[in-house]
Amino acid sequence: MRNPVPIFAAFAALLLAPVAGVTQQHPGVPFKPGQWEIDSVTTVAHGRTISSQTTVCATAQQDFWKVPQSGMDCKPPKVLPLKPGSYRIIVECKLTEAQLTSNIRSEVVETVAANGESFTAAGTTTTDTAFQGVAPTHTTAQLNATAHRTGACH
Repeated sequence: MRNPVPIFAAFAALLLAPVAGVTQQHPGVPFKPGQWEIDSVTTVAHGRTISSQTTVCATAQQDFWKVPQSGMDCKPPKVLPLKPGSYRIIVECKLTEAQLTSNIRSEVVETVAANGESFTAAGTTTTDTAFQGVAPTHTTAQLNATAHRTGACH
């Protein structure tokens, strides 16, 4: 059976991408086109952590969530304003790969700062995985991230 941990690492990049881009819709937190650096730490079972750094060139808000992954099909993110500069983001995806199927649901609270030049995000990803011939699994991971705009796209 394929280890689900790489799914979390790949999904962390996918998850953080959409949350930064949705802020353009809300006055007072403008979208800043350019190069963005996203640092994330995903904590899985037994406290194991996976750190990743993603760089995204975003010329429009939708560029953040154009992170391709073979077999991944995601619904558009749901964005629920909590207070000025803070949003609850819900993302649901399905990963299908050969005999493996994973339903992934992430719920993240994002807080935008520095006039739209940075954000932090914290939340949970739950994955239900089925692999032909093996009992289904249910796993949960905690996600924490920070991101900042580094300048113009290269």
